Amino acid sequence: MQEFLRLAAKVADAAIAEPPPSFTGRVATIVALIPIATALGFAAIGFAVTGVWLRLAPEIGEGAASLVVAAILLAGCAAAVIAIYYAYRGPRRAAPAPRSLPSVNVEAIVDEASDLVRRNKSTLLIAAFVAGLLTEQNRR
Repeated sequence: MQEFLRLAAKVADAAIAEPPPSFTGRVATIVALIPIATALGFAAIGFAVTGVWLRLAPEIGEGAASLVVAAILLAGCAAAVIAIYYAYRGPRRAAPAPRSLPSVNVEAIVDEASDLVRRNKSTLLIAAFVAGLLTEQNRR
């Protein structure tokens, strides 16, 4: 009997404890933003190279439009990199003050329950018998 009460008290004590915080939101943000930043960076490099090439070879055409697109893509890439940085290192919040959780005194619970059972053996046996009869009657 004492072992069951100890187990129940330990389970109750474990249920009171808070789970550790989850970092899946930050990781998902980082995983989603890395390919976006990479694609924007490569596209910006491609448009910049095209713009410079068109600028150096004026007989092909004007390169200003490619340079403008490259600058816009580079700004998008920079924004994605900054978002990744803040998702990874982000603004840290101060740790919350630890709550004082009520501690469960397992020994006191076990001793009290054992005393209750010793003092009221006949009453508990009669109550268990009646509960068994009622349960069996409800099944029919």
